[in-house]
Amino acid sequence: MVSPRALFDWLRTAAVPMLLARLLVGGVYVTYGVQKVLDPVAFLKALHGYAMLPVSPPHFLNLTVVVLPWIEILGGLLLLVGGW
Repeated sequence: MVSPRALFDWLRTAAVPMLLARLLVGGVYVTYGVQKVLDPVAFLKALHGYAMLPVSPPHFLNLTVVVLPWIEILGGLLLLVGGW
């Protein structure tokens, strides 16, 4: 049986699995961020359905719908190019 420490050391030195994971997660972030930018109304309805943000001043929901997808796209691009 492989010890967790040995597995961690192998993952730290193995560049290929980390590259694949970084590309996969970055691609997912960019894809879903672009979908949110292209259909902000559906994203607003989803956020409203989760009831995580206050509804009474709609500024919080609207600001989140406008800003969050771009942060998601930026984070995904940084993962894809290796800047994160």
